[in-house]
Amino acid sequence: TATTEPLAAAGPAEAYVALEADQSVQLELGEAPEFLKGQSPSPYRMQLSLSNVGASVSSVRLSDHAAVLRQPERYELLSPVVLDNGNVERSFTIEKINVNGHDVVLSDKRWHAEAIEPFAGDSTPAGPDARGQRAKFWIEIQIDGTPELRLTRTFELSQEPIGAGRLDVWSTLTVENLSAKPHRVIATYRGPLSVPGGKGYWAAEAVDFGVQNATGAVVGQRKSPAEVSKSVGRRLTLFRYAPDAPRDRFSWAAMDNTYFTATAAPLDAGGKSPATYIAEVAAVDLDGREDTHRDVAVMFVTSAQELPPGGSLAYHTELYLGEKDRNTFKTVEAYLSRNYYFQIAAGLSWCTFNWLVELMIWLLNHLYIVVRDFGIAIIILVLIVRAMLHPITKKGQVNMVRLQQKMADFAPKMDEVKKKYGNDKARLQQEMMKLYREQGINPAGQMLTCLPMVIQMPIWVALFYSLANNILMRHEPLHFTWIHDLTAPDALYTFASPIHVPIVGWEIASFNLLPILVAIFMYIQQKTIPKPEPNPNMSEQQRAQQEMMQKMMPMMSIMMLLIFYPMPAGLNLYVMFSSLFGWLEQNHIRKHIKAQKEAGVLEKPKGPPQGGPDNGKPRLPGWLEKLQKAAEDAQKAQRTQRRGKPKGKR
Repeated sequence: TATTEPLAAAGPAEAYVALEADQSVQLELGEAPEFLKGQSPSPYRMQLSLSNVGASVSSVRLSDHAAVLRQPERYELLSPVVLDNGNVERSFTIEKINVNGHDVVLSDKRWHAEAIEPFAGDSTPAGPDARGQRAKFWIEIQIDGTPELRLTRTFELSQEPIGAGRLDVWSTLTVENLSAKPHRVIATYRGPLSVPGGKGYWAAEAVDFGVQNATGAVVGQRKSPAEVSKSVGRRLTLFRYAPDAPRDRFSWAAMDNTYFTATAAPLDAGGKSPATYIAEVAAVDLDGREDTHRDVAVMFVTSAQELPPGGSLAYHTELYLGEKDRNTFKTVEAYLSRNYYFQIAAGLSWCTFNWLVELMIWLLNHLYIVVRDFGIAIIILVLIVRAMLHPITKKGQVNMVRLQQKMADFAPKMDEVKKKYGNDKARLQQEMMKLYREQGINPAGQMLTCLPMVIQMPIWVALFYSLANNILMRHEPLHFTWIHDLTAPDALYTFASPIHVPIVGWEIASFNLLPILVAIFMYIQQKTIPKPEPNPNMSEQQRAQQEMMQKMMPMMSIMMLLIFYPMPAGLNLYVMFSSLFGWLEQNHIRKHIKAQKEAGVLEKPKGPPQGGPDNGKPRLPGWLEKLQKAAEDAQKAQRTQRRGKPKGKR
């Protein structure tokens, strides 16, 4: 049975000592990206800096991603964290081993390091065809001066071509019993530290993990580093073995941001299935402070296992260190079966639909294949969306003009109905429906005017998330313009130091032109929307409301400027061209309406009234007719109920 409780020591206290190496050592696994030296690409997709202190990973640099746009420095996925007390914390550290109830701390011990050696696939869990480099650390534990245990930690990095999608490092911790007596051991080792986020909208950092249930499906969950720092004891349990759910297995844990992830998957001896030896997994704030999150790490604790004389235990972990690539997570069998895609999907569906974000990413990526420019792909996407919405937009504009023409006769009649039946809501509703029918006005048709904007809002949000979750667009420009990164503000001019806006606390790092163009084009588009014609029958209140709506139009443009100013250039590009094409579309629709007016056919809808004639009277739209019938039925039921009640009981 798995357990994480400290084991009681039997007999007199014994001296458990870890024999350290003489000095600290750094090993470099992989090699520096050679393409930066003007040579051929490196066969390794990353470079790992390993430390013999705790047999840990100091840093990971990704060969295929720049840290800063148009700079040679590579993106650093993992790096050491220095705490206030001076302690240096690293990723994937071996924390301690519990032997027969005694904790032996190993995180601050200098392990013995062996020279890096090449490996071939016949002796590695990476596969029979794998080739690469192996680093090895080891340390001995003595009990009362006698060697009892040897711990060996290996890291294996395979050579992978660019675009292969496999960004794995294999880590194995082996515990050997050197003595002639059995030992009971529990190992505690660390996963990755927090992956640094970007700035502004891209600053999202998360603790993601997956648990395989009894059906074999891996269910993902997400926690934030802030949630870990605020938890009791600054420790948040992600998984604990439960005897009542023995088939549940911990699959993986990740520290990730919007584009990159460091994922650790403990595996069984065959290197395929989730490990059965994991008893507990927790996210821990190493410095215990609520206001710092960079030091959050994942901790793995194994179950207590018996180690016979001369026997050994092996704890395998597959590390995925790289970009959150949609295609990779959906096509590589190991990643697909473990549901690594959850790390992308977890941030897709807020205020929009997951399938819509997926569609945006799919469309943009396929348009890019044709035009080789994501900026042009976004503009083409605008044309596709506006073309799909054109019938709705056109019908809505035509219906609005029809309504405006009919309101001159309708408004005074509506006022008369309100005065006559104002005290009887049911009768008022019935008479209003009758009046709409007599005048041939369909209130539902006016909703079509706002429908294109309502439909586009989820599309804007979906595009926002497609920019944030599509690694292919990171650092991609709109060619031949000042826009060098579509996933960041366009930054026509970057200030020497950020400008702080008082009261609201904003920090403006650059002058962004696209949001200003968005506001201008949106204002122009609003100005071209057909305005209500003067109606002498309007009341003062109605006239004041109409004037207020007209005054709000410039305010809406200013609001859009404030909202979109810090947003990525790709989203601003979409909204700007959507407004531009909308303005051209509305000019075309206005000419169509004008032609219909001159021909005298604007008042005559095409085709017979919906539902056909009814004793010569026009029919209401289906849903409106049902609503009227429901109101009439409710009114009749209410009258019947009142008649049936005895006097004095009403």
